[in-house]
Amino acid sequence: MDRTIHLNISFLAVIIGYLALPVVVFWCGWFEWWVAVVCLLATVYLFWVTGYGRIVKGCILTKNIHKTSNCSGGGIRHQISYISIAFVWTYLSGIGGFRPQHFDYYKHNLVLNNLVLFDWPIIYADSHYLCYYNAYYLLPALLAKAWGGVAVVHFYMFGWAWLGLTLLFRLLHKIGGWSFVLLFMFFNSTETILLVYEALKSPDTIMATLADLWTNDHTIELIVTPGGLTYPSHVESLTAVPQHAIAGWLATGVVVYQWSAKRLSGDSHESWVRGGRLLILAALLLYWSPFVALGLLLVFGFRTIQQNISYHQDHCFDNKLYILHLTSYIIVAAPTLLYYAGHVPMNDPQGFIINFIQTPHQYLLLATFLVIEAIFWGVLIWLIERKYSILKQNYDLVITAILILFLLPFYHYGHFNDFMRRVSLPASMVLCWGLWQLFIKLQNQKSILRYTLTACLAVALILPIKHHLSWFTERPYMGVTNKSITDFSGHTIHYLGQYHKGEFDVTAQYLGDSSSVYWQYLRKK
Repeated sequence: MDRTIHLNISFLAVIIGYLALPVVVFWCGWFEWWVAVVCLLATVYLFWVTGYGRIVKGCILTKNIHKTSNCSGGGIRHQISYISIAFVWTYLSGIGGFRPQHFDYYKHNLVLNNLVLFDWPIIYADSHYLCYYNAYYLLPALLAKAWGGVAVVHFYMFGWAWLGLTLLFRLLHKIGGWSFVLLFMFFNSTETILLVYEALKSPDTIMATLADLWTNDHTIELIVTPGGLTYPSHVESLTAVPQHAIAGWLATGVVVYQWSAKRLSGDSHESWVRGGRLLILAALLLYWSPFVALGLLLVFGFRTIQQNISYHQDHCFDNKLYILHLTSYIIVAAPTLLYYAGHVPMNDPQGFIINFIQTPHQYLLLATFLVIEAIFWGVLIWLIERKYSILKQNYDLVITAILILFLLPFYHYGHFNDFMRRVSLPASMVLCWGLWQLFIKLQNQKSILRYTLTACLAVALILPIKHHLSWFTERPYMGVTNKSITDFSGHTIHYLGQYHKGEFDVTAQYLGDSSSVYWQYLRKK
């Protein structure tokens, strides 16, 4: 076996290990020993039958198809580049607290503080347990428990995120080279066009308008509840919610990478294996972010699960073995689901968006949002594909992502509409991948479609560029934290109520009921 194949297996194994390790820590630290053992055995079995230890064809096929790909990682120069870019993104985004941190770090820092200082599983004086998707925080918290405590946990947190982003940038490079890495870092919708409209109708001078654009956060939102309607850019997601973003991007990238390679192989067994790998990633992702796991399944699930079932039918697969596979997936996902099932009831606003819209102007805003975020991209991609047939077998996947981005705004869940923001992460990345393919393949074409796509991507880059540049300012976000991880020592998760007085019961988002099935029968004692 040549060096390229060895590197490919090692690289994908590290990514899966990165996603799986915190989940293993969760099972061992929060459940009875027998639950952890059963889950570990089921995970090892699924990794074996879906061939995660023997991923070779994907690298070879992708290398032949995408000339910009580099399966081996491209040598020491590329390795240094991945590590360096990841370091800059980690440092400037505020992870670890070495730079100003986004307002959401009140939550991040308090959760991390409690994970280090409290015994696992964490139970508070009001008979509730900490019930949150803690995978992002668990390994740094475990290391801090063993060496250094809360005073050094921010270094572990920085290193953990830095590793995740390094893996991500190498994965993106393997898929599409540096052009795809850069587009991913600066990708957004074309909502900047609304700022141009505001500037044209504003009575202020151009300089005053530009100053306002630089000083304030500008995103399109239908303000009927806090959060409104918005799909954050990739850089925005990193600064506010790295616990969702990093794992979601890694899992989506792995599926995209294998999708483009395996689908072209025409191997029905590989189609079945790919479906199994998707289910493993979704099961692991549940504890990182259940909403992102749902988004991953919405984008890729129907086609791959359909191929999974078709393979079993066509090959007269042993029904007992088929049941064993499904049972194993359920075993891997069940502990996390039971843990979440104990969540205390929440009174967050939820329901179809029509229940929140009150004026014709808000209907207009909703329509504008749908056009900018989904309809426009869908029409442009359809026109390009009809004329040039660039995406081919990936066309359906990209259109599925756009359809998801179109439908998500119609249902509102959570005080900050977290459902829409997080479920959209995989779809946004797939859309970015599809637009990258079109942009690369149209470089030698002189047509109105090529110029339109180039212009639209240029507009889409404006706000992410602004967010990147604002990192170098003294106050990169409108709302920043003024408390480090150590400042929360002596406080429980309930302290978050200090920052949302009178708005809603913010603490309820992080509490589980001690009368739940998990706490009564499955928790580690």
